[in-house]
Amino acid sequence: MKYLLLVFASLIVLASCQKTPTNTQSRADMLRAGNRWKISGGTVEFKTPYNHYWSTDSVMFGITKLFTYNSGRHADTFVNVIRTLDSCRMDDYLVFGLNNIGTNYLGARTCSISDPDSILYSWSIGDNGNTITFINANNTFVNNNVTATFTNFSSNSFTIKYSDVFQYIDTPYSVNAMPYYHDTVWTKDTVLYNVTYSTF
Repeated sequence: MKYLLLVFASLIVLASCQKTPTNTQSRADMLRAGNRWKISGGTVEFKTPYNHYWSTDSVMFGITKLFTYNSGRHADTFVNVIRTLDSCRMDDYLVFGLNNIGTNYLGARTCSISDPDSILYSWSIGDNGNTITFINANNTFVNNNVTATFTNFSSNSFTIKYSDVFQYIDTPYSVNAMPYYHDTVWTKDTVLYNVTYSTF
């Protein structure tokens, strides 16, 4: 009986030694391991001001916006995020490096002959791996500093959600001699981004 118990205990120890180790790789490690990350899809939602709506040909990812008048309409507009990119941004990609320093590579199609090959930015993971913050990343985002929430994450793809608020001057104008704005006013628009990056 003692012999059987000894054999049984030995089998338990052997099984525990051969147990497959748990993968504890963090999201920060997975971002670094992914090497190159490029925008592959997503949407931009424009929350519109009163009496205006975003033309679907009007995009804003650092691009000048265009209003189309539609009396009495207050409609949000969804645009494919790829459409908001200048053609010279289509081949840009991100690399998440060590010590929370990343590199935005501008690709072969640059927007200006004076553009550098790459631009550095800072990044960090927060809220127990649920958010990511980009600092000095205005070449990638409209604003320098952005904190986004992960809505999806895998070893070769992630989706982030964040919002931005733009302020601009809305000047008076008229159509058929009828003024639609009586005063020059500061107007704020909220833009919601839901953007997917994938490795390549």
